[in-house]
Amino acid sequence: MRKLSWIDGAGMSVGSRARVEQPKMPALVWEVCALEPGVSFSWRTKKSGVAAVGLHVLEPNGPNRTSVTLGFDQFGPLAKVAEAVGRKRAVRYIEMECDGLKRYCEEQTRGTL
Repeated sequence: MRKLSWIDGAGMSVGSRARVEQPKMPALVWEVCALEPGVSFSWRTKKSGVAAVGLHVLEPNGPNRTSVTLGFDQFGPLAKVAEAVGRKRAVRYIEMECDGLKRYCEEQTRGTL
């Protein structure tokens, strides 16, 4: 992500919306549809005949370790076309998100172990 800005206030809650800007893509508004603080959230967006849902799950995996699962699904009348055209980019962006989250978490815990 290049930029994320909350539209409905100062943070994440069910129903809150965020404007997300990513390289080579139009800005999209994502709405949080499920949230278990510190554990998981999912959000959805819709544009031009394609709806998408993103899932983020954290799972403790031993002392000072956490596993992250990211999921992404598209549906709607143009979902197959969007997947065919954008699958490679979507996979790359998800990998970048994982790498960025890992770096952030490691920076936050550096010196606290």
